[in-house]
Amino acid sequence: MSEEEKTPETTTPASPEPAANEAVPYARFAEVLEERNQLREVASGLPDLQQKIEGFEAERKGWAVDREFMTAGLTDTEGLDVAKYLYGKIEGDEKPSVSDWLATPPKALAGYFKKTGTAPTPAAPAPVPDANKGTTATSAPATGEPISADMTRQIVQEAVKTGDWSRYREARDAILAAARKVG
Repeated sequence: MSEEEKTPETTTPASPEPAANEAVPYARFAEVLEERNQLREVASGLPDLQQKIEGFEAERKGWAVDREFMTAGLTDTEGLDVAKYLYGKIEGDEKPSVSDWLATPPKALAGYFKKTGTAPTPAAPAPVPDANKGTTATSAPATGEPISADMTRQIVQEAVKTGDWSRYREARDAILAAARKVG
């Protein structure tokens, strides 16, 4: 055998490794270093972004609760505050949804709900006069003659009590005539 045949052949690796004497050009080194610094800077801002996202998520949930209260007919700002306070006091895993909770609202919220779609409650009927009391002239003079102070007081008290001021308006001329006569 010859010497040429005895020398083992060197195999070339599948991926060539840079030789120890090969240097990375400075421009490439500076580019990679700048890119790394930018990524570190972006990564350092991630906790702040995460906090902002959590804040926005909490705000969105708050608006969703407000929207449910308003959809249920609770539009007064004070009523919303009371409802949010009362709903916020409910703790535990079995906290009902706002719509379920408002199905039977607390008494504290009863005055804040708009009454839509319901007929207005009729006013209390006028009291029936007592038949045993006798007859008294309670109507105002029709001619605009002056009336007594007691009659005026009775007309005003009745109007305040019932909310019907029509009789007072009818007797107004007589009341003014009595005031002019006194004064």
